[in-house]
Amino acid sequence: MNAQTEVGRAQATPETKRQFRKSSFARMCDKQEITGDMMRAAQEIERVYMAITAGLWAKPVSMERVSGSGRPEIALNLAWAYKRRYKPWADLLSRRKVRQGAPDLAIVIDVLIGCQFLNDLARQYGSRQSILKFIFRRALLEYAVMAQWCDRAELDALGNQFRQAA
Repeated sequence: MNAQTEVGRAQATPETKRQFRKSSFARMCDKQEITGDMMRAAQEIERVYMAITAGLWAKPVSMERVSGSGRPEIALNLAWAYKRRYKPWADLLSRRKVRQGAPDLAIVIDVLIGCQFLNDLARQYGSRQSILKFIFRRALLEYAVMAQWCDRAELDALGNQFRQAA
């Protein structure tokens, strides 16, 4: 190959292109489909999830104790959030499943923590993007209701809005 040969322009790989796309969660925020209570729930879910998974390679210690003597590297408020909100919420979502058996919790974690795109998840789970978006938004509102940050009426309104659109 001589120096005169035209190399051409390099094409971005699909993985590279994905890095420059906004996540589904970011797009929902941009479209104002995520309320303040949903955002607060998402932030706490992410903090608790990261605290739990950060300890995967460390000596396992129960997060159930919130006396302050159980796990010093996790703030007391995170341990409290885990016990009072995250754990009951995650248990609830783990029991609900979409068409091909994926629990609602997996969808929330995929979108919120894994930055997965709804169209990819729709193909993976054999469902529609609109259903997955509803599951995601409903899960965040359920967390906010459990935390008493918002009224159950908001959750009911979201369900009614989804049924009318379907």
